[in-house]
Amino acid sequence: MPKGNGSAVRAERVSRHYQMGSALIRAVDDVTLEVRAGEFLALLGSSGSGKSTLLNLMAGLDRPTSGAIFAQGRNLSEMNPLDLARYRSRTVGMVFQSFNLLPRMTLEENIELPLRLAEVDRGERAGGYGKLWSVCVSKSV
Repeated sequence: MPKGNGSAVRAERVSRHYQMGSALIRAVDDVTLEVRAGEFLALLGSSGSGKSTLLNLMAGLDRPTSGAIFAQGRNLSEMNPLDLARYRSRTVGMVFQSFNLLPRMTLEENIELPLRLAEVDRGERAGGYGKLWSVCVSKSV
């Protein structure tokens, strides 16, 4: 997949299957999805429909059984562990189902923490989480 086509992440015919005893669990089955740079989207579905599995695949936390995931034009399956760690720390931002927020910190501080650990300049940090912060605040009002 060429760089610079406006795609931030793309899943091409991605499947993630698990073997549980004699049963084959098709958590994600032949999904194609493109998220363009700057785009916001929501994955909706019932419990067990594969939403978290797909997000884990797109974040590079898991590898597909088949298909490919491209982020910024690079196939995540072809990245070495260091490149995957850099991708996760510099590109991906996720709030997990259990949130994993630090209780003594505000939501804004929790959002800013990984940016501080990555030594992102203060001015850039404000821009990095400003859009997400405004969405969180508008949803909570």
